[in-house]
Amino acid sequence: MKYIKSSTINIKRVLKKYRNNIDVLFHFGEFSRIHQSFINVDKCFKSNISATRDFSFYLENKIRIVY
Repeated sequence: MKYIKSSTINIKRVLKKYRNNIDVLFHFGEFSRIHQSFINVDKCFKSNISATRDFSFYLENKIRIVY
């Protein structure tokens, strides 16, 4: 098991070099409390959009994701 700490904003780039060795990706999220998303609206929106857009990467590489 390998722990990779990164942001969802660049997750596709980070995971590319590991893609053949990933069975499951555990996504712990950028914002664990809804209150934080009101304080950092732009950051929250950007990170969620980036993560959603990159779901095709997980599907193409047969990576299961636990969100």
